[in-house]
Amino acid sequence: MNCKNLSRWLKAAVLGAGACAAFIYFIGVPVLGSNVMLIEKGAYNSCYRPWLGLIWTTALPVGMGLWLVWKFAENIGLDCAFCTQNAQLLRLLAALAVADGMLFLTGNVVYLALGLSHISILLLSFVVMLAAGVIAIVAATLAQLIQNAATLQKHI
Repeated sequence: MNCKNLSRWLKAAVLGAGACAAFIYFIGVPVLGSNVMLIEKGAYNSCYRPWLGLIWTTALPVGMGLWLVWKFAENIGLDCAFCTQNAQLLRLLAALAVADGMLFLTGNVVYLALGLSHISILLLSFVVMLAAGVIAIVAATLAQLIQNAATLQKHI
């Protein structure tokens, strides 16, 4: 598969991930939250908007991360897969993943302290932290490998 095809496939994956994220953030979560409020007969009315705000806030780093991957794919399409810019994009992606995970965990802790959450939700947030950590580690590792390849290309 050539670089142009790889770029197209990666861009298609970014578009698919973006569509899924948009559906989850802006349709799935609000509908699920409002259904929980209906089932519980309004017991969690005071929690709905703060939680929705926190979850929507985490959409910002996700969207920025997808944009970085799009830029990465553009570089691949230009046959510049192993360049310093791609290494920098992946380092930024790693930082965004860590920031997103920390934002979600911090929000959970604050909401728990304010009585807007439950300890079980805080424990479940560690799954989100794990996913963010895995993305950060993979992105940082790939950034280092791409930086090494870019350095080797300069010396050849």
